[in-house]
Amino acid sequence: MPSSAAAGKRSLEALLGRARAAALEVIAGGRTTTELTRRLGISAASASAHASVLRDAGLAVAQRHRNSVLHTASALVVELLA
Repeated sequence: MPSSAAAGKRSLEALLGRARAAALEVIAGGRTTTELTRRLGISAASASAHASVLRDAGLAVAQRHRNSVLHTASALVVELLA
């Protein structure tokens, strides 16, 4: 029987697509756009686009600090994943 974590990950991938689900997983702990780019192996433009879509959907929160943006999971995601 698959674990609930694996089932949850598959459900997120089905809902968001693999790339966005991976982006959400990476930013859950708080990551800059540059860190998101490195961890996912994608361009900065793609990382920014994924973060924007997640933010617009209420799944991520962004805070600008000087020249970088810190992305974190929203309270909604924290509750869903708990």
